[in-house]
Amino acid sequence: MIGPDMPPGVGPAEPPAKAKRRKSSRGDAGPQEQAIGPAMGPAAGPSSAPSGGTVSGKVKEHSRGLSVDLPASLTASAGAIRRTGGIGPAPRPAVGSPYIAFTEVHEAPAAKQPVVFASFSGDDKSLDPEKPETPDASAVQLCRRGELPPSGWSAKWSQATKHAVLIAAIDDAQMHVVYALRPQSEVWQQSVQAVELEQDDLNRLLREKASAKPGSTAAKRAKTQEAIRWLLETGASLEALCGDKDFDVRAAASSIVAGLGAEEGGAQAATLLRSEDWQARATAAEALGKLGKEAVIHSEALAKLLGDTETPVRMAATAALGKLGHGAAAHIVEALRSPFAGTRLAACEALGQIGPGAAEHGPAVAELLQDSDWQVPTAAANTLKRFGPAAAAHCALVLSRCESIARPAVAEALVRLGGVHAAESLVPLLRSEDSDVRKHAAECLGSLGSVARPFASALTPLREDSDRDVKREATRALMRLGCGPGLRMAVMEAGDGDPIPPRPEGRGKGGQGEEGKGGGKGGSGKGGKEKGGKGGRETRSRSRGRRSRSPRRAHR
Repeated sequence: MIGPDMPPGVGPAEPPAKAKRRKSSRGDAGPQEQAIGPAMGPAAGPSSAPSGGTVSGKVKEHSRGLSVDLPASLTASAGAIRRTGGIGPAPRPAVGSPYIAFTEVHEAPAAKQPVVFASFSGDDKSLDPEKPETPDASAVQLCRRGELPPSGWSAKWSQATKHAVLIAAIDDAQMHVVYALRPQSEVWQQSVQAVELEQDDLNRLLREKASAKPGSTAAKRAKTQEAIRWLLETGASLEALCGDKDFDVRAAASSIVAGLGAEEGGAQAATLLRSEDWQARATAAEALGKLGKEAVIHSEALAKLLGDTETPVRMAATAALGKLGHGAAAHIVEALRSPFAGTRLAACEALGQIGPGAAEHGPAVAELLQDSDWQVPTAAANTLKRFGPAAAAHCALVLSRCESIARPAVAEALVRLGGVHAAESLVPLLRSEDSDVRKHAAECLGSLGSVARPFASALTPLREDSDRDVKREATRALMRLGCGPGLRMAVMEAGDGDPIPPRPEGRGKGGQGEEGKGGGKGGSGKGGKEKGGKGGRETRSRSRGRRSRSPRRAHR
């Protein structure tokens, strides 16, 4: 207590000089001692060392005297540290006394610091929250070898050790250890104080398991698959795995989804088809393609990706729909009428992947032969080729009524189809009222080769067609089919439909000169016929001479 009611002998210490004078004026009074608890710490004493030799300690300088550190044995034997009740330097202790004289020093109290309360679990061994707890390395190695945790592990191991051991067990696919550390029952989890893995840890472990090389034995591969399934059930993000930047990881993710089966894996993939990450959508489409015809129930959702803005997604959806079979063709046909050229292109390729099973949709594909985008007609022609010979009739129908600018593409599609069916479908077009249709039909028959030779008789009337282009193409087609040796001359005479002009008499430089003027320039006038003719012969001989020079002489 500090104040007017303060008992005598209590208060701040005075300098040693004043305390000495006051002591001498009072006389040598008997020492009045008061016990002080162990919280007082080291004491400050006079400048002289204690007498008697019973106390040995470290002496340090102090502003008010000496500070002596007591040995632990002396402190324990004394039980408590005592100080005199007077103010000032303490008297010299008696010989053999276990006590030490000291001067009490009061210092200004330090500023109060805010008290921070931290919560610690019962397993924490350190009271410092900033110091991370080190897991038990021997426990981690124990579980890596596949040995179960020892008896009483839930109480002996710290949280850090449990966390490290669980991650190590998952990393080595020691699933019996994982189930012991983290039981499936929530009651048992609370009983053993099981740790919860963070989302980042789950995603990292799933990525490592997916990208790891497959085990050399079937047992190791089965353990890896079990670890992956446990991670997915615990909460690992499949979307993050399917949207990984690494192509190999995404390929492994599609295999993982397909490995879940048609029911569970198909449902997971159908959910990922609506992901905001385009890589995740493409991976999900690839996974459905790996499931094959078992995932045909998801063909409608998959067909919507044909209109995706990302090209890799459209390509993945196209390939996947082709593997689902003819059951998905009905949903693909709707994309053929899309205003987006990329969607129409993808739909054509998807139907081509299905093949003859989608031949019933040939008329819809044949309409795309006259598409304005140059890539779409090519894709449509390839798709019709995969449909088989039955698609020739659809192409011929489009050729008969399409615009002139689209007819070359349709004719090329018919040539690609080939065969007798294509030749039969072209014969009615040879009698079309449109001369352009007749011309392309004749050209196609000639390009089909020997399979169209039985239909050569239908080309013969076109040799007398009123349109010169039709007449020329019909004659060329007959020549390609090998129908008669005299057709080559007929083609040469037909040319472009105009009569062949007569050959000029003189080939000299002067051409046809006036009468009496022929000179030596090849004229053909009356007075210069002989000389002009000679000039013409000279010119031809010179030209022959120039053409007959050897390469070495011409180089010189």
